[in-house]
Amino acid sequence: MNCVRPPTEAESTQVSELILLSDCGLLTALFGARAGALLTHLQTRPRNPYSGEHTLVIAEDRDDPRRPPLFSALRDVGEGSSGAPGKEGGPSASPVVGALRDVGEGSSGAPGKEGGPSASPVVGALVASLGREMRAERLPAAHLFFQWYGAGLAARLPFLARAERALSEIGASDYYVSNIALLPESRRRGLGRQLLDAGKARARELGAERLVLDVEEHNEGARAFYLHQGFAEERPLLVDLGRGRRFVFRRLSKVL
Repeated sequence: MNCVRPPTEAESTQVSELILLSDCGLLTALFGARAGALLTHLQTRPRNPYSGEHTLVIAEDRDDPRRPPLFSALRDVGEGSSGAPGKEGGPSASPVVGALRDVGEGSSGAPGKEGGPSASPVVGALVASLGREMRAERLPAAHLFFQWYGAGLAARLPFLARAERALSEIGASDYYVSNIALLPESRRRGLGRQLLDAGKARARELGAERLVLDVEEHNEGARAFYLHQGFAEERPLLVDLGRGRRFVFRRLSKVL
């Protein structure tokens, strides 16, 4: 049985990998080459848009016979990994990337050395916040960014401000889904709908009136999925970071 739940701190690296997996390049343009490390850091800190407080993950039953070999590799990642590099991974390898590499090298999906009971592997994540929470967390989030970048934050402020303007029309009672992602091997199996339904349930608990999200302009598959789930297209949205870095999205919304 699939389980949708908040992430544990030990899963912060896996969640950040999933966020980047769903990203069209905007986060890397905003945060730089260490975007993954920053997202992992933010996952473990409260009161910011990428906090674990605003995240739901979906874990698939590790005993499901339909599960491809990737899940066995990711199961071992989930068994207490803190994000430290593995024996073969080198200093920049992440647990999820290492698991993908091992599967690509012919892994048969055999259990790890320790075996025994373990957490089901995280195969998807949803990150979302209520509009009023987003406003209340601006200053705490800015403080976290300053701690991370130091004086280097000044060079990124113009880009962050341009991206922030794109969110200016999010209402206080809107539940804004900034990221929803599944591992490629877990798509087209109903898990995305299950994750989205859990997000809707949380939105209603928080008193939200609408679900709002942005989809990359040319991502026809994602747009079709959300339209099928009852979302309506509102308007195109441009995030222009300069130097040819233009990102065009379609804003979609659904009344709860």
